[in-house]
Amino acid sequence: MKAYIITLLGRPERLANAEAIAARVRLSGIVPIILPATRRDDKEFSEISYAASRDLERPMTAGEIACSWSHYRVCELIVDSGEGAFVFEDDAYLLRDLATVELGGVAHILSGSAWDPEHQRDGFAITHTDLRRRVHHTTGLPYGTQGYYLTPLGATVLTRHLTPIRWASDVALDRLSKHGILQTQLAVDPWAVQSDSIESYVGQR
Repeated sequence: MKAYIITLLGRPERLANAEAIAARVRLSGIVPIILPATRRDDKEFSEISYAASRDLERPMTAGEIACSWSHYRVCELIVDSGEGAFVFEDDAYLLRDLATVELGGVAHILSGSAWDPEHQRDGFAITHTDLRRRVHHTTGLPYGTQGYYLTPLGATVLTRHLTPIRWASDVALDRLSKHGILQTQLAVDPWAVQSDSIESYVGQR
């Protein structure tokens, strides 16, 4: 099994965290692959992807579109390989051994990220009770895209609906989930959250 780690190579603190994630992933017996994130000034992205996303529902920054395109590229890799994989952004923090994550029965996507600014008062100390309470009252995917597991079928669904890119990646997953297009499962016991030690905002792209 593989784990794709999307990182901004030009930001040393993010690359260092991506390498730390890779080290922990290896301990779980999973092969980490550090994937350079799409940047808004990449020639291919600027000329093709951004041009294809002009007709947006709301104004999106080039950084948001670049972030979504990075996730789209991972979807293509998973489709091509025919194997499910973990996906991480370079501001993620792993809470536990990925070998303990139950993947049986995941149809499309399992969200292991518990990111929510409202619940970051104590760093990434988000309790299981909080998660269960929110899961019971929430549809869709409210936890961002710091860490998730994606099946080939889920990646196929996403590649069909993410272009042209009209939303940020977390918003796209939320909308597709709420409309029943993407079968999203939320981990009761989180295994990845957004690190509170890395300055993180999509405009860095």
